[in-house]
Amino acid sequence: MKRKYILIDCFQDIPCNPCEEICPHKAIEVGSPITRTPRYYEERCDGCAKCVAVCPGLCIYLVEEEEGSDKMTITLPYEFLPLPRKGELASVLDYNGREVGQGIVKRVKNTKSENGTALISVEVSRAIGLAARNILIRKTDDSEPELVEGERESFTDFQICRCEEVLLSELRTLAKMGIVFAPNLRRFSRVGLGLCQGKACSELMFSELSNITGMTVGELGHPKARPPVRPIKLRELFG
Repeated sequence: MKRKYILIDCFQDIPCNPCEEICPHKAIEVGSPITRTPRYYEERCDGCAKCVAVCPGLCIYLVEEEEGSDKMTITLPYEFLPLPRKGELASVLDYNGREVGQGIVKRVKNTKSENGTALISVEVSRAIGLAARNILIRKTDDSEPELVEGERESFTDFQICRCEEVLLSELRTLAKMGIVFAPNLRRFSRVGLGLCQGKACSELMFSELSNITGMTVGELGHPKARPPVRPIKLRELFG
């Protein structure tokens, strides 16, 4: 019998619930307050992996295992280029980035429905399967990766801020207008002003801005965090 279920490594009490909203079977529940960590109901899950692609923190993984088999397949969110190829040998990494073994890439999916996040399915031994959190592909040649399911022609644009759906192209447009300092970018684009308050996108935003402008992260300025740092109800402020 084949079993599909997800693992969730969400430990922070931050206001975030895309996984709850996208699940068609209500298998993930955050509820109220929105800062609660998600609860998972395996009996409701059909293994569609929509939550794996939508999680801003890349902390949800799909596990597929078959009774009696010494192998299992782990589907991971993957945001590096070039994408791995089906059949490639991959080093399997744990939560801390340590190599725990090797696996074979079985599927590579990257479609618009995944919001630009590729889903990589890797077959690994059962002994290391539940520890797998990412993969590392060591290239031995300069060959181009093969086309994968739903692969788009260009990867020049992607979401910097998932909460507010701010694209890299929007930051480039603002930079051409001279708006490059982080506090001003927040005012014009709302980048970093969503549910996670920049916890998931700040590092990527500064990295891309530095590439666009040639300025250091220190020169770009860091927006100040102002209370409240998470959404609260008015009655909590005024009793």
